[in-house]
Amino acid sequence: AGTVARALEERRTCFIQYACNVAQLLEQVVSRAEHASLFLAGGGAAHLLALFSLLVPPGRQFLAHCSCLSNPGVTHLAHFPAANAVATTVKTLAQFESIKLLGTLK
Repeated sequence: AGTVARALEERRTCFIQYACNVAQLLEQVVSRAEHASLFLAGGGAAHLLALFSLLVPPGRQFLAHCSCLSNPGVTHLAHFPAANAVATTVKTLAQFESIKLLGTLK
């Protein structure tokens, strides 16, 4: 059981790092209006939101993670950098295509 848990933790760690890197790269790409428009036209916003939901632990898992930290003021939530990178990309898209983005959020 320990080996399986360790493998799962390693895969999750890699996923979080990859998602952070991809979101940071994507944020640079969509910082141009023509790229943002193409990205949204291809359904990119829905995929970004799906990625975000995979990064942030759901409900009780999130609360358990936060409540188990010995000092929440100085600890690090593992998902935060990646989720923040995705949120920054969404904000960048909103600069150019806020109406299309809001349509995706419905």
